Amino acid sequence: MAPSLHVAGESAWMSWLEPLPNEGARLRVARYLSGAWSSPATVAEGPGIVMNWADFPSVARGADGTILAHYAQKSSPSAYSYDVMLVRSADDGTTWKSLGRAHDDNTPTEHGFVTLVAQEKGVRAFWLDGRETAGEDGHEGTGAMTLRTALVGEDGVMAGELLDPRVCDCCGTSAAVTSEGPVVVYRNRGEDETRDIWIIGREETGWRTPHPVHADGWKIAGCPVNGPAVAARERRVVVAWYTYAGDRPSIRVAFSDNAGRSFDRPMEVDRPFGKRAPIGRVDVILDERGEAIVSWIAAERDDAMVLARRVTRERRMSEARPLLSTRAGRNSGFPRMDRLGDSLLLAWTDAASPSQVRAELRTAADLPPVSLDATEVNGTTSDLATGLLAAGQPAPTISAVDLDGKDVDPGHLRKGVVLLTIWATWCEPCRQEQPVLSALMRQYGEKGLKIVGLSVDQHLATQELATIVARRKIPYTTWHDRMDRASQALGVGTLPAAFLIEDGIVRWRQAGTVKAGDPELTTALAKALAPRPVRAEQGSRGPVPPARSQKPGSGRGPLLPRR
Repeated sequence: MAPSLHVAGESAWMSWLEPLPNEGARLRVARYLSGAWSSPATVAEGPGIVMNWADFPSVARGADGTILAHYAQKSSPSAYSYDVMLVRSADDGTTWKSLGRAHDDNTPTEHGFVTLVAQEKGVRAFWLDGRETAGEDGHEGTGAMTLRTALVGEDGVMAGELLDPRVCDCCGTSAAVTSEGPVVVYRNRGEDETRDIWIIGREETGWRTPHPVHADGWKIAGCPVNGPAVAARERRVVVAWYTYAGDRPSIRVAFSDNAGRSFDRPMEVDRPFGKRAPIGRVDVILDERGEAIVSWIAAERDDAMVLARRVTRERRMSEARPLLSTRAGRNSGFPRMDRLGDSLLLAWTDAASPSQVRAELRTAADLPPVSLDATEVNGTTSDLATGLLAAGQPAPTISAVDLDGKDVDPGHLRKGVVLLTIWATWCEPCRQEQPVLSALMRQYGEKGLKIVGLSVDQHLATQELATIVARRKIPYTTWHDRMDRASQALGVGTLPAAFLIEDGIVRWRQAGTVKAGDPELTTALAKALAPRPVRAEQGSRGPVPPARSQKPGSGRGPLLPRR
């Protein structure tokens, strides 16, 4: 799993992880030169090496010809306590020498999401550093994740520097080198939980003040695990990223011609079309003409593909072209892309069983030339809710099974007040709304609200879904619709989507994540859950008391989902 690419001159290096038979992993590298891959070499192995789909090792060649690689090493039993370990080779990867940790603290916290770039005096490393987050489990302390950097030479780390004191916890970094110095892009974390893409550049006098590439305004109470990508040639910089701002998934690209000091208005290179929607995991390169090639994953439910298109600063694009098929789930990882001569070098995780890492060369002709204006690609902003079943309409009959594999009573949605959400395990926005739904369950459960999460995972067995629900500690009812028939009946294009149903009638619906304190949902819940007049039954001695709603379980809701 977790391949990464680095091109140096006429050769390319790829690193990846392999599991050991019992526990731990080994970091492997291979070199591509003159049309062939070398035999894989083991850089490091052991029971403490961390395998993580989103926080992966990398390798880079310095200006002096030495090779630097990094990997994550457990520092305590906590799941999110690990260090960034550095190793160096002076003989093209034949032997490796440990340089120790990239950071100078001894806290059992998370350190990772590293990017390595070549510098004249060595290799510069950027990473997310959790030394301020120390808590009971090594991660959930009161401090914030920070962004730090250090120059790594022959004798190890020279001096670490703090670049940003508050960043998103688990979105990867990306860095490139301009004619003025290195730049690094990352997902920032504002005090109000705005998580937009920011950039920091270095010049002769030191590091510039960090600033946003663009103010998307994406507010999310959890890490989307979806970092940006950057490429640079001379003073031209291009950044690509994923956002869910405005409750719509989008891939965006922005150019700078002043080494990242300011950026043009971003272009949207992908958005939802029918059931297909971008899920991110972007990469970007610049060719010799200054045109960008952007890649990302777009999914139609569980099945997905890696798409790519050319983009110019003059706001023109090529048609999107599929490069390879993949899966939407996290086990497919982050496909990587780099330029090798006139070709594109691709690396990705084949999420078969057992999984494999693959690499392939594509010619530049595989991508069509630029022919479209950005407005032709983007069109007008689409309303994802237009296709949903309208409020006031009867809810359709839903065919699904519970987590024991038994058919559910379709009449469940025709009795009382039910908040139905359509979701999937591979859908990152779906993961982010689960704490909000859990909070709604705690707030309104005793007043009669029932919440049903209807999973439309097609490639998961129901028992596998049950295991995931238990691991995430989802407290509300979960059903499974492997045939995804509910989406068609409810008019759901992209996920997630939610419907408030009162006695079988849709009272409110929304495409996109359910937000905490949503005013329309709050109003609809107040009306649906308001006490109703009680009429005396004929022949009875008095009114029939309303049925008591069953008190939900008292267990805590899930912690904010991370990876």
